[in-house]
Amino acid sequence: MKKQFTVFITTLLMLLIACAPVGLPEVETSSPILKPSPIETNPTPSVTPSPTEAASSPTEATPLPTEATPLPTPLEPYMPVMPDTALLSETPLYVLEAYYEVLKTAVDEYGYGDGFNGVVYADLVDLDNDGIPELIYIHGNGNDDMDGEVEVRVYGYSECLVLYTSYQLYPTHTNEVRKATCRGGLSYLTYSEVGGLDGFDDYYTIENGVWTLALSLDWREKTDFLEEPGIDDDPDMWLEYWNEFYVNGNLVNLELYRNAPETELGITSERTLWNWWGYMGDDYAYNGADDWYIDITEYWNTVPVVLTALESLIMAA
Repeated sequence: MKKQFTVFITTLLMLLIACAPVGLPEVETSSPILKPSPIETNPTPSVTPSPTEAASSPTEATPLPTEATPLPTPLEPYMPVMPDTALLSETPLYVLEAYYEVLKTAVDEYGYGDGFNGVVYADLVDLDNDGIPELIYIHGNGNDDMDGEVEVRVYGYSECLVLYTSYQLYPTHTNEVRKATCRGGLSYLTYSEVGGLDGFDDYYTIENGVWTLALSLDWREKTDFLEEPGIDDDPDMWLEYWNEFYVNGNLVNLELYRNAPETELGITSERTLWNWWGYMGDDYAYNGADDWYIDITEYWNTVPVVLTALESLIMAA
């Protein structure tokens, strides 16, 4: 009996050991993957660094040049100076003869263009759009230096030869004669001059046979001393500059001033007829579109071109 009890106890202990939990190795369980919110699913926009940030980040920023190189200004195609002799094709013979005589007389008196001497320019314009052009010529006063002036003359024909205007023009690159064309068919001869602290553009035409100022534009530079209290009661002073703009004598703003040729006269285009552009010397040659200046002899050559055209038409009549 005792032996059976011992066997029972031993068997019971073995069963208890067999049924005890076994120590298994720990298994890492991953955290549940959360679904990202809509904000997180949007791509992050690329950010362009500011110039300051780029300069402070040499690995990402493009090195800046030491000196900024300005871009070249686009230049208009070069247009040779050429008088509009085609306007003479329908001009009556008596007008051709009168123009030839007045221009030939001027050349005989002043000579052909040479420096600031002689007849330096000639051209033809039809200001009143009546089919008979006006003759323009410019001659120097014989003073062969930059202090000299030139005289601009405009002739027309109304029953007889008419000298419409004659005025003195100081020859610089800012003073010029232009032809302005408007939508109504009329043309305008613009006398433009800048000197010192002011400048003006006067637009002339012919109305009913009369030389008429159609539009006057001018600007004036103004100055004023300003001061305010400074250190130790010594006032700080400086000079302030500004421009005033006038249309037909009336003070206007810059926009009205710039738009006046179109709004007042309907002008659609302007073409420079004569602008001294500086005297280069007898041996100066035009160097191409990159040059600021033209060969001044191009203006001088307009005179024999107009004379030859007049003479040829007279001989052919």
